[in-house]
Amino acid sequence: MSQGDLWMWVGGFIVLVACWKLVKEHY
Repeated sequence: MSQGDLWMWVGGFIVLVACWKLVKEHY
């Protein structure tokens, strides 16, 4: 697994958590 793949996973996870928190606050 390359370093780029790791950062892609980390970035995707952060985006998912951020979206989930926004949805939870609105609904």
